[in-house]
Amino acid sequence: MSHPTLDRFAAVRAGEPRLAMATLVDATGTSSSIVGAKTFVGQSGRIVGAVTIGGCLDARAAEAADRVLASGSAELLAISLSDEQAWDMGLACGGNVRLLVEPVRAAAADDPVVAAYAAAERAVAAGRRALVVRALNGGPARLVLDADGTRAGTLG
Repeated sequence: MSHPTLDRFAAVRAGEPRLAMATLVDATGTSSSIVGAKTFVGQSGRIVGAVTIGGCLDARAAEAADRVLASGSAELLAISLSDEQAWDMGLACGGNVRLLVEPVRAAAADDPVVAAYAAAERAVAAGRRALVVRALNGGPARLVLDADGTRAGTLG
């Protein structure tokens, strides 16, 4: 058993010592994707996944990934799309989104994202659902809640 996000993370992690993970954390108005959608950008520039259909936000996520990889600090981007801009992209109306773009030390087992996704992979492999939680106003810590009640990690 696998999960698309876990598969994408594993695919981009292979051969990438560092990567950035962009997550759609909030969307109002028209959004061509769902909250939680992810784009992974490898240090080499390889991109796996998409936070939206249409590419406008994915391009901004890739730009932010460069900054995040250079600084080592996460960025929470607030992006507004006017009705006219949305119409040009084939959407019915504009809206606002927030993207969390954060660095991941892909080869480090103690990286909070790597550790959380490893716990989620174990749950999924055992046929259970898992939820990975991160506070937007805190550090990179993660809490993984497994469908059987198992917890891994902490939010601090």
